[in-house]
Amino acid sequence: MGSTSSDGVLIRGMYRANIFLTLTKGVPAYIGGTAGELTNTVPSGTGTIVRIVGYAIGNNTLYLQPDATYVERS
Repeated sequence: MGSTSSDGVLIRGMYRANIFLTLTKGVPAYIGGTAGELTNTVPSGTGTIVRIVGYAIGNNTLYLQPDATYVERS
């Protein structure tokens, strides 16, 4: 991870991680329950916000395309 002040912020596009992302290629990626975690599992639990942030296109590459729609689980 870099610094937003020197590296900027990616809003949409290709992101290649320095670590191995355990995401299934072509399946939506969600923000997980742990800070900085991405997962293919739809988050669960009351009050949890569910939002697609992109799609895995390789072992450590993500096409970042956050969806404008989100759902709060009840």
